[in-house]
Amino acid sequence: MATPKRDPKEMSLLFDLWLLTHSVSGLLDDALKGEKLSGDDFGLYSLLRVFGPASPTQISQWTGMGATTVSAALKRLALRGHTKQQVNPVDGRSYRVALSTSGIKAHESSSKPFLRVMKEVSQALGSEEWQQRTSLQRLDAAIRQIANLKARPYTLTSKTNSRREVLSYDGGALTPKQEQNVLQYINFLRLDSKAG
Repeated sequence: MATPKRDPKEMSLLFDLWLLTHSVSGLLDDALKGEKLSGDDFGLYSLLRVFGPASPTQISQWTGMGATTVSAALKRLALRGHTKQQVNPVDGRSYRVALSTSGIKAHESSSKPFLRVMKEVSQALGSEEWQQRTSLQRLDAAIRQIANLKARPYTLTSKTNSRREVLSYDGGALTPKQEQNVLQYINFLRLDSKAG
């Protein structure tokens, strides 16, 4: 029995995000195959390394993961000897988690394949990378508001330049040389329009 074709416009933004989430997860898991960390682990280690120490509640608020999921993940990291706990100075009762020296080493050893994939994604997006990241940030803010989550642990500032305009392009990614040629042509057109 043939599956009926659906109009892509009938699908939702949330479905788009679901597809993207699982595509990224698979991409990272493939890239990190043979490493000590999975894609999800790498994300959590990165969060703790850059923004830690953090309490389990903070991690849950930043990531949107449920408390039991965060607890299970932190337990897995602790069993590996990759975390250390500290008393939370805010209330003295709860704790914060930071990566241990061995946790930092595990993160560093898995960074090379992650950075390779990140570079490939960056090259595929070309000059649109920053625009895509700030668009995702706006989407993230809307979802956080609806889900009653705290703000993400960092924000990106706009790189807009009042003299620079953004052009859209629906074709495949350009090589750096092609991108340079396009920019040179645009500058030529600007000069030509001033002369005429």
